Amino acid sequence: MRREYINYPKDVPVLISCANIIEYPIHWHNSIEILYVLKGKFYVTIDSDKYELVEKDIEIINIDEAHSIYSE
Repeated sequence: MRREYINYPKDVPVLISCANIIEYPIHWHNSIEILYVLKGKFYVTIDSDKYELVEKDIEIINIDEAHSIYSE
């Protein structure tokens, strides 16, 4: 498990990225994470709870909440 520190651009407290995720191991952040599914589906595990996200779903993950992401 690892902690990720998000470095934001100067004067903008938001970092936006688009990714194709196959597997992202368990980690946590110093900020919230908002996931939005553009296409397909993937799974998010937060603590011991597993959630399936499909196209147009949004998931908000709290600060310091350990989570992992993967698709099949």
